[in-house]
Amino acid sequence: MLELFLKNKKNAALLSRTILGLERETIRTIPDGKMTLTAHPKELGSAYTHPVIKTDFSESQVEYATKPSIQTKIVLKNLSDLHSYTQEAIKSELLWPFSMPPKLPDDEEKIPLALYGKTPDAEKKTIYRRGLGLRYGRKMQTISGVHVNVSFSKPLMEWVSKNRYNSKLTQDIQSEIYLDTIRNFNRYSFLILYFFGASPAMDKTFTKKIPNLDELNENTYYGKNATTLRLSELGYTSQVQNSLFISTNSMKEYIADLCSAINTQFHPYSKYNNQGNSKKHQLNDHYLQIENEYYALVRPKQIPKGDERPIDSLNRRGIRYLEIRCIDVDPFSPIGVSEEAILFTQIYLMYCLMVDSPKTSKVEKQDWDNNQYEVCWQGRNLSTEYTILGEKTTIAEAGNFLLNKLQGIAEFWDKNSKTNKFTEVIKNQLFKLQHPEETPSGAILKIFERDGIGFLDLGLKLASKYKRYFMQRGLEDKVRTNLDLMRDNSLVEIKEIEEATVVKKFTKLEKAEVCIGED
Repeated sequence: MLELFLKNKKNAALLSRTILGLERETIRTIPDGKMTLTAHPKELGSAYTHPVIKTDFSESQVEYATKPSIQTKIVLKNLSDLHSYTQEAIKSELLWPFSMPPKLPDDEEKIPLALYGKTPDAEKKTIYRRGLGLRYGRKMQTISGVHVNVSFSKPLMEWVSKNRYNSKLTQDIQSEIYLDTIRNFNRYSFLILYFFGASPAMDKTFTKKIPNLDELNENTYYGKNATTLRLSELGYTSQVQNSLFISTNSMKEYIADLCSAINTQFHPYSKYNNQGNSKKHQLNDHYLQIENEYYALVRPKQIPKGDERPIDSLNRRGIRYLEIRCIDVDPFSPIGVSEEAILFTQIYLMYCLMVDSPKTSKVEKQDWDNNQYEVCWQGRNLSTEYTILGEKTTIAEAGNFLLNKLQGIAEFWDKNSKTNKFTEVIKNQLFKLQHPEETPSGAILKIFERDGIGFLDLGLKLASKYKRYFMQRGLEDKVRTNLDLMRDNSLVEIKEIEEATVVKKFTKLEKAEVCIGED
């Protein structure tokens, strides 16, 4: 089907209508490299009601969400504006440039949970985070990342529906197309971790020494061939979740499996239930407290309406976009993400959309998990083996095969946009395949060796550099006015919500409607 698509020059217009959105997390840091432990600044508004500047796990962790656009440059400018605005508001504090956190408190209970107000829903959000901290550790939850949200245009989906399913596009078919894309994405996702992984090292306050880690200096651990420790067992992976099989073979199976995970008790988590005091420690003792606890490199998404549960929104209206969650914060970009990473993700998704996507199994899912483990720890060892659809391969073999396929898409896209930016992206990844030291993870370790510095020193050096950049960059008057209005409105809105709400303790999480009867 890919060859058929590329034969018609008119199809290039379908690619250019892809809608993008970015999310980026970062930690507010004081000049000595320690994580800020203060509340989310009022100068940024209410994290509960602000549409684009929120918090993630901790009060110290700022999360941005750009407005969606079909133009990458607009999305990147939007993200840059949010950084400039934040840097002005936090004054002497810095925005941490790595996925792995800065210097953390020895006692992780001192890491402040995000607070959202006095309503039951606001309390639920904090309880959920308290549960995450108990299950996975608060230190792990301070790891930051970049999410790329992608929605294919309706004309593109109609073309795929016609040529793959021989049918007009319906809600159900659209969801199946997105699930096809997810399965293909997971088959080669370890290559994205190799190309853009940027977390081969960490501060020693993050973890105790383990065999896979080497000691660089008095404050830095690193993995000799590591690419993204953020996605290793030290970060956003979980043995408990890896035991689950959330099928992406159909919407019916995906929803049923996710319902089972959020409805089924995992007995070891029962020890975190309330123990004789009034503070609720977790929403429940199930495999997943809520849908968003599920750690996947890519997730199907729909926009909830009102108080609607995410899984109910998917069940009612199908998949609207994909959330790509496997990209590390890029320490060499002031905004934590490069245009190259976004463009590559777009090209890769087009490939995943256009080629056949066999149904998956528990055995293949185990291969995906194993591939992720290997690339996280041994990605820059080019002899490391991976498994794709039952066949053994290496980074070089898989990378050259995939990039050869992507080259055709890149050239097709560039002809339509009259640029060579997509072709250059493919060229850059081919270079990385031959020179693992030129990957972001390799470049970080080269700087350590060249400058005789460690993780904390490099982080502070880059954060200070970016602070100067954002302060000099400033903001256009209309952008500042708009962001000031968002801030002020968010503070008014949270006050009105709290005044209109009968303040009562959150007691029980309502079961998703689609999951009722699932136990």
